[in-house]
Amino acid sequence: AYDICQRYIRDNEPLDLETFSNELFPENPKELAKSLGDPDVGLGDGFVPKKRALSPMVKFSAKTRLWSVEFNRQALTDGKIVYNDDKKTLTFTEL
Repeated sequence: AYDICQRYIRDNEPLDLETFSNELFPENPKELAKSLGDPDVGLGDGFVPKKRALSPMVKFSAKTRLWSVEFNRQALTDGKIVYNDDKKTLTFTEL
């Protein structure tokens, strides 16, 4: 989704939910388009995605009074950071 939205931004092209859904979820684009077009979701055709709004799709950041952490979500995909949902823990490798 991020790469598709980046292309819309780069080309300054308004989002078309049907085209977006076909590219992102070709197995069942109508279902995705229906979900994205739901009035409760608040999306619609015709807007150009904002680069600033995409940042949370690729970067994770969190902090407390004692620590802070920030990483690119690609680290999760590459296995450099492992999230254990059962234990609610992150394991960092290659430190």
